[in-house]
Amino acid sequence: MRSGARSSGGVSDRDVERIADQLSRKRVLTLAKVGLPEDVDDKQILRVAWDRRCIIVTANGRDFLPAVQRFLRQTKIRECHDLFGLVVLPTGFETQRRILTDAEARMRFGGAPVRWADVWNRDYYVRLRRDGAADVRLLPRCRYCDAQTERR
Repeated sequence: MRSGARSSGGVSDRDVERIADQLSRKRVLTLAKVGLPEDVDDKQILRVAWDRRCIIVTANGRDFLPAVQRFLRQTKIRECHDLFGLVVLPTGFETQRRILTDAEARMRFGGAPVRWADVWNRDYYVRLRRDGAADVRLLPRCRYCDAQTERR
C-alpha cells in the first residue's frame, strides 16, 4: 500500500549505465550514486530501489522479472514490498538513446497514456522494444498488498 515520500527517481543497473545522463532529467540514480559496485546482483538493486522508492531501469529484463517475483514473495505479514516500477530497455547505447527520446508518448495501458510518474505510482512494468514500441503492464503485487486488496 503506497504512502509516504515521493520517489527520488529511478535506479539504473550496469546494463544502462551509459544512458543514465539522458535519464538524469528524470532523476535516475546510477549504481555508483547509490554506492553499489558494478558487479552487484539483482537482489541488491531491488532492495535499494525499494528502500529509496525508485523505478528500476535495466536492459536485463529476463533476469529482473524472476528476481522481482522472488522479492515480492519475501513480504512479511505487515510490510509492503511492492516495487515502484520496472523499465526494460533494449541493449545498445544508441538504441536506448533513440527510443527514450519520445518513449513517454508511446506508453499506454488500457488505452490511456502512461507518464513516468504513472510508472512509479501504479507500479508498471514497461518494456521499450528496439522498434520503439512500448509494452506496458502491471507488476505483480506483493503478498501483503494482495491480501489487503482481498479484504476490502
